Amino acid sequence: MVIQEIANRSRLPITKRDEKVPFSQSLGAIIKRDFLNTARNPMIVRARFMMTIILGLFVGGVYWKMGHDYLDENGRRTTQFMTLTGFLFFVSMSSFMTSLSPVSIVFPKERVVFLKEEGSRLYSTWMFYLSRTVV
Repeated sequence: MVIQEIANRSRLPITKRDEKVPFSQSLGAIIKRDFLNTARNPMIVRARFMMTIILGLFVGGVYWKMGHDYLDENGRRTTQFMTLTGFLFFVSMSSFMTSLSPVSIVFPKERVVFLKEEGSRLYSTWMFYLSRTVV
């Protein structure tokens, strides 16, 4: 009986609304919900914490004592722009991938809820990703 009711409700059409919910209200509600979902699962919190520490130690070890002035093959002082650029690229890409991985893991589970809420114009797709990135 309960299983049939759940199956029937999941087949209901997604209703569309004409008006949108204000940005600050919807973003605040999504961030609060994502924070509670994350806090309820201590394994995710520990995994993120350990991933941050390990990645920080790795990046710190690779770019330890990175200076701006080096000697080139002719003995002239030069600025190693590529080293600094590589560091900034690595940090930005690791930040992007770190924030993207929880979204890609959790999204299949929350897909039905996301489609219903996005279809009813409670929030947009980028606001869902933004809240996941913040939390």
